[in-house]
Amino acid sequence: MGELWARDAFTPLAAIAAETGEIELGTAIVKLFSRTPAVIAMSAATIDDVSDGRLTLGLGVSTKGGIESNHGMEFSRPVRRAHETIEIVQHLLGDDDRVTYDGELLSVEGLPPLDADVPLYHAALGPANRRVVARLCDGGIPPSSPSRSLTKRSTTSRASPRRRGETPTPSPSRRTYRPSSPTTGTRREPSLRRGVTGTTTEPAHW
Repeated sequence: MGELWARDAFTPLAAIAAETGEIELGTAIVKLFSRTPAVIAMSAATIDDVSDGRLTLGLGVSTKGGIESNHGMEFSRPVRRAHETIEIVQHLLGDDDRVTYDGELLSVEGLPPLDADVPLYHAALGPANRRVVARLCDGGIPPSSPSRSLTKRSTTSRASPRRRGETPTPSPSRRTYRPSSPTTGTRREPSLRRGVTGTTTEPAHW
């Protein structure tokens, strides 16, 4: 479930979770500029709870236009914001003790953990954000990448820990998504087409 405008990603997933029992649920993507890490973590934990553990959380920085025009926020240091948001969300979801984090851009103090085992994926195109995937995430989402480029992008992600002298972890997995509609000719089809166009033509994910 994605979000650009008109509908958020989490609310429809709650409805889908209520009507299904086995299919996996996921966000592709939740924009990390427009929510605090605490709100992202609470939303993810809620959906994971009502779906009995079926959620995969996909995050991304979105685009300069999508953030500055839609939310009135400065699209500043997106890679650093992604890194800190992902770290905080992971601590809030999975730590055993209260979470305190003091980053360059974001901080939390003394928040109780949410006890949710939610895989976290990050939408990453550029090498800097792919290194965030390698360092922190369970996998990456390459939304605008042709299949022939995935091997090269995956190699960048795998090489990242080696450059820092660390023992490399297994290569993060990749999940691609395809916006789709069960029927054509419905009132949702134009918005679906706009979402596809916006994803594939606007530069983002440094």
